[in-house]
Parts: sequence; C-alpha cells; structure tokens
Amino acid sequence: MKNQRMLDELTELMRIDVSSGQEMEIADCLAAKLEQMGFSITRDEAGATFGGVCGNVLAVREGERDSVVCFCSHMDRVPGGIGIKPVEEDGILRSSGDTILAADDLSGVAAILEGVRQAIESGKALPKLEILFTVGEEAGLYGAKAFDVSLLTSKTMYVLDSPGRIGRIVNGAPGRALLEAQVFGKAAHAGNEPEKGIDAAKIMAEMLATMETGRLDENTTSNFS
Repeated sequence: MKNQRMLDELTELMRIDVSSGQEMEIADCLAAKLEQMGFSITRDEAGATFGGVCGNVLAVREGERDSVVCFCSHMDRVPGGIGIKPVEEDGILRSSGDTILAADDLSGVAAILEGVRQAIESGKALPKLEILFTVGEEAGLYGAKAFDVSLLTSKTMYVLDSPGRIGRIVNGAPGRALLEAQVFGKAAHAGNEPEKGIDAAKIMAEMLATMETGRLDENTTSNFS
C-alpha cells in the first residue's frame, strides 16, 4: 500500500533547490520537521571546510528505553538538482526529464522522517533517537569527514543511502588510498657532463614499471595516472 504522506513529503523535498555546498534551504526545512517531532537540533560548521554555506544537522530525541540508535543520510545531490519537477507515472516517481530526480538521497531522508514519525505515533516506548543529515556527500563526503562523532552516543548507525530491495543491508563499502610522488630531475650539459644529470622521466617510468596494476586480488584494484 502506498504511503501518500511519505510520497508527498518526498516530492516536497525534491522541489527544494540543492547542490553540494548549498544545502541551507533543505537543512532549515528538515530541522523544522524534526523539531515538530520533539527533536533538539544542533548544527556544525562542516560547510566551511569545503566552501559550503551550511553545516551538518544533528537531531536528538530522548527516549523512554535504555538504548540509542542513529540514522543518517545526506542532504545534497549531484549536479542537475535545480528546478526538479517530480511526476508520478504508473506508480513510478520520475523527474520531468530535464533534471535529476534526487532520489539519492532524498529517498533515505524521507524514509527516516516517515519511519520516525510512525514510531512516535505508535505510542510505544522508544530508544533515544539520533538523526544525522550531512552536507557535501556527493562532492567528497565532506560533511561526514568534518562531523565530530563524539557528539553521538549511539554505537550503531544506519545510513540509508543504497539502492536495492527493501531490507538489503550493506556492511562494507569501497575505499580508496592515494599515493602521490614527485621526482625532481637535474639538468646537465648533454655534451660536457651528461653523467651529472638526473632524468626524472626515466626514474618515474622505472618506478611505475615495478608497480602492479589492474585487479590485485578479489577486493583490490590499482592504477596510476
């Protein structure tokens, strides 16, 4: 059965113009919604770390049970997220065709909001709830990198930012390590004293020739550029 309230909220959020570093309007909207559900709101200055205007939003609601759980999603979207006009066709939500839909990751945001709302409306005793909405995810996880995790009391965080069937859980994700090397050559007269020169291009080529590239094992790939 379709949850019309969640669909309406999702399309409401999609219509808000957002880009990485420009999340203030949607952050204000989400903070207001969470305050209406009894959450206290704090924000940080994560945006300043990458030229953005908005920080992460942390919402906390004290619970009746002796436990804590945290939910997380990001507020920004990839380029093309301005002027979105979501339309529903045959039970499928689409953009009007000239923009993205911003389901990444507003579907996660809307699921968190509706899930928490329904839990509160159930009247059951709930654990302490912590909700973190981050900025700059699509630009390089800047909000998450800048967030002070000591502000969280939860030992478990559910990040709603993955496609697939409902109930699918991802417990690992790709990582990347970068190694940058610079080789400085030394000029020498090619006729009088070539042995005093240092050929930086040759040295770099010899270094690269010793490096394994491609698929190193089942979980690791390597390349250079």
